[in-house]
Amino acid sequence: MRPTISQLRTWDTGALGSAGGVAAANASVLDGALDSVVRSLDGAGSWFGLTRDAANTRIDQERDHGGEVRNVLNQIADEAGDAARDLGFAREHVLREVDSAVARGFAVGGDGTVSHPDEDKAEEVRTIQNAIDTGLSTVDELDETYGTRLENLATDLASMVNGQSDIHVPGLGPRDLDDLVTHLSGLTPDQRVMLLSGLTPEQLRRLAQADPQAIGNMNGVPFAVRIDANETNVRNALIDERQKQPSNQARIDRLVEMLAPTTDPVTGREVERTYLAFDNTPHGRMIEVIGAIGPGIPNVAVYVPGTGTNLDGSSTNQRAAFNLARATGGPVILYMNGDLPQELYPDLSGDDDAFDTTPATQMAPGLVEFGRELDRALASVAPDAATTYIGHSYGGSVVGTAEQLGLDADRVIYASSAGTGVLDGPWNNPNPEVQRYSLTAPGDPVHFSQSLGGTQHGGDPDTTSGVRRLDTGFYGDGEVVWGPQGHGNYWNDPLSGAFENMVKVIRGEDPSDYVYRAPDHVPVGPAPEPPVILAPGPDFPR
Repeated sequence: MRPTISQLRTWDTGALGSAGGVAAANASVLDGALDSVVRSLDGAGSWFGLTRDAANTRIDQERDHGGEVRNVLNQIADEAGDAARDLGFAREHVLREVDSAVARGFAVGGDGTVSHPDEDKAEEVRTIQNAIDTGLSTVDELDETYGTRLENLATDLASMVNGQSDIHVPGLGPRDLDDLVTHLSGLTPDQRVMLLSGLTPEQLRRLAQADPQAIGNMNGVPFAVRIDANETNVRNALIDERQKQPSNQARIDRLVEMLAPTTDPVTGREVERTYLAFDNTPHGRMIEVIGAIGPGIPNVAVYVPGTGTNLDGSSTNQRAAFNLARATGGPVILYMNGDLPQELYPDLSGDDDAFDTTPATQMAPGLVEFGRELDRALASVAPDAATTYIGHSYGGSVVGTAEQLGLDADRVIYASSAGTGVLDGPWNNPNPEVQRYSLTAPGDPVHFSQSLGGTQHGGDPDTTSGVRRLDTGFYGDGEVVWGPQGHGNYWNDPLSGAFENMVKVIRGEDPSDYVYRAPDHVPVGPAPEPPVILAPGPDFPR
């Protein structure tokens, strides 16, 4: 609804946020009640027989039904919260324009019409009226959009009193939604694309409500549907974490942060965070898009971080990806869809360390498949956008292994990479024009991993044929990127030479080649003094 100015002043957009909070609270209460029933039945260990079997069957049905209701409540909470934020911002913008105009002697009518007795101010009148009219149109558009979404969700909720009804799938006929999810899981991504293309937006929404965990992490499902499903998955995970005894406050804080709005790195506007995968495992898994995949984007980067990366501590990775997206003008995808090793050196258990190649072999196939999904999405909205895959530290081993399995990339950066891939055999990139680069600071301990050759993580990217070694240069304060800190600190400094070179590669510009500044390998023994290079100069260009 396009409101009048007086109507707009009475709008209480904050009440929408409160309503969303109530919906989220009810989702939590429902989830807790369902878990309590399941625990009670599981605790009846001495009860056996047909009645117990029937009770189990019925409770499983109601647990599934209740979970679907919880999912819709969480979707309502999300949409109400977004509506409160976006409508509130648009409302305040219009009223600021109106109040500013009135304070300067202009008259503003109820419909936003602007006038002034001085005819010399006619141009200013048109400018102010255009701003107010544009703002009112934005309010109207947001009101219609969110109103329609909330009405649809309310209809979904009302229709679920006795469970989800079947949907008609072209070529398959009426199908139960849970059965359809199972059917989809047995198809290839291309087959899923074909099947889902025949469903309506309402059917896709209901499919995500039935099983957001499966749909949010399934290749072949449209990105928009996966994003909506993973919003629900994060909210469900937050409910679960808050109910645990004892609770994991670090995980709770991280999930709350993941649901909070953020700033778009390109437009500067406040937006929702978006996830193409999410799983609340002990280390946590996710694929986050920083920026937006849409028409006209010039490039996309996929960033795979390294050892020690997990969901609870990924804020630093997200900030690095944000800075990279802001500098390149295109989205950066933070790829953490797997369990990266958490320790540098082996412990008594003998696993979960950077010398273990298992995580690379487990994550690489998924990265290849995700690359195909990204290509599919770009083909429809930005076919000319170039894709760059960046593997940092252990993430370089993941990217290299994915290249051995057929990752389709335009450009690849091995950033302080452990190696070029853990499998036997060369790269098998289907793009013969792929451009490969390496970035490794002098004195970075990862040089020792690289020097192991094919015995661990593959070849040394700095010396591998077909890979162009780039300069890591200096930090923004003029200090050389060097030593153990040079392994990753340049990610946190957008003014560093290494960061600027990554930006140039992503943008398709010519980066700076490697310049010798200090030995790659630091001798074993007392820590040596850093190289005496205080600032870039003619002998050591940036």
